[in-house]
Amino acid sequence: AERVEAIYELSGALFEGPYAGLRRAVVQVAASGLVAADPGAATRRVVSYDRAVDTVQVVRRRYRLSADARVWVLGAGKASYAVAAALEELLGQRIDGGLVAVRDPGLPPLERVSVVCSDHPLPSRRSAEAAQRILAIAAAAGPNDLVLTCFTGGSSSLASLPPAEVPQSDKRLLHEVLLSSGLPITEVNAVRKAVSVVKGG
Repeated sequence: AERVEAIYELSGALFEGPYAGLRRAVVQVAASGLVAADPGAATRRVVSYDRAVDTVQVVRRRYRLSADARVWVLGAGKASYAVAAALEELLGQRIDGGLVAVRDPGLPPLERVSVVCSDHPLPSRRSAEAAQRILAIAAAAGPNDLVLTCFTGGSSSLASLPPAEVPQSDKRLLHEVLLSSGLPITEVNAVRKAVSVVKGG
């Protein structure tokens, strides 16, 4: 509600004149859409944690944690910070650690999940380092551990690790060519994940 009101305040002169009512309705629809799409709020709607039985539920799937289970949060992308922050809010100290790669250097640190700044829209050495750290944490997870992932738009650049035989500079050039090609994003991603250690599952 506060965000919707803030959008109304910014709209000012839009609500004057003969079409003020129509403009107000359009802004209300747009503002409601932005609030509904908030990644933190979306996470809180679909994830819950029952401390009494040590169970994490994501949508309809329940994960009953054993006594020795650790919980990790891994991700990259423009919305990954908001998702990780919401997961920390929901699970608190039940999270053992993790890492998200973001593009905004001004974000405050999270309590349980490391936040690293990477590069977007073109991958860099920092992108490769972020991907390597994410892979290392995933590899250390045990069979009873739960890994919650939050990969969102922008992750193809923010966590980008080329195969050993592909230099980082070539991977960056590939991204640059693809992004300027005019191809649909699905086709761009089909190529990018074929030249990546961390894409496509």
